[in-house]
Amino acid sequence: MRQLESMTRNQGIDVAYIGDITARAHDVMRQIGLSPADTTEQELYHALEAQADNGVLFSHTDDVGLSFGGRIISFNYDDVKENVTRPYDSRTVAHMRCQIQHGLTARYVAADGDDEGVIDEVVSEAGLDRCSLDEYHEKKLQVNTSDLRPYVLCVGDIFTDVFIKLLESEARIDTDADGSKRLSVPFGSKPPYERVDTVTSVGPSPNAGVSCARLGLRVGMMSWLGTDKVADDSISYLTSEQVDVTPVVKQPDTPSNTYYVLRYGADRTILVKNEAYDYRWI
Repeated sequence: MRQLESMTRNQGIDVAYIGDITARAHDVMRQIGLSPADTTEQELYHALEAQADNGVLFSHTDDVGLSFGGRIISFNYDDVKENVTRPYDSRTVAHMRCQIQHGLTARYVAADGDDEGVIDEVVSEAGLDRCSLDEYHEKKLQVNTSDLRPYVLCVGDIFTDVFIKLLESEARIDTDADGSKRLSVPFGSKPPYERVDTVTSVGPSPNAGVSCARLGLRVGMMSWLGTDKVADDSISYLTSEQVDVTPVVKQPDTPSNTYYVLRYGADRTILVKNEAYDYRWI
């Protein structure tokens, strides 16, 4: 590292890189409800295992790991998936190490403009031997190339619409003296309905986000949800549509926005309630 520092005029490349890795690790930990201050290595390891199906969470952690007294926990998604089938003492960090080696090399090349082969040789001499996972890096290169697509960030509320189709024999439209119309059902009764349809993750922002994702753009969704099944279903749907939900905040002890749409014939009446979220992003 000292030789690399001298080649780049002591710009603190490795220190900055370590700081960047640590910041990204702590960000993931906070997203899954862990405190960077007091989480143990095994708590972190098993918490990451539990997120093995959440690829979006690990979209920026290829080269991220945390050291606990010299014992490394990898945030690399390929490592996390492999570790699901491994006991803790046999965990792998191979993919993370490879990505760190390449990431560090790239930073020194960018800082110095020197020949990558020379710097790569120095990095290897420092103990970060080039890995032999050529197929893995070829795949990562293809993925990184796709990341050159424009990124669209959609900001706005997410709603779930519950459509209740009323039986026309059980409700009616009344007209007031001023000409306005009202949807009426017998007061205090239990009128049957025809069916219920639930549409999750709707609204101007999520609709635009899904549309952009289907057009091949990279899309992120910045919004607030509660901590209920409605929120889980919304996150699941957006993730299935390749929308990055990392910026979505789930507010504890709060329901998600749910609208009830009463369908009568060709018309609809919507029961609306917008939840009081603490709209702040940190």
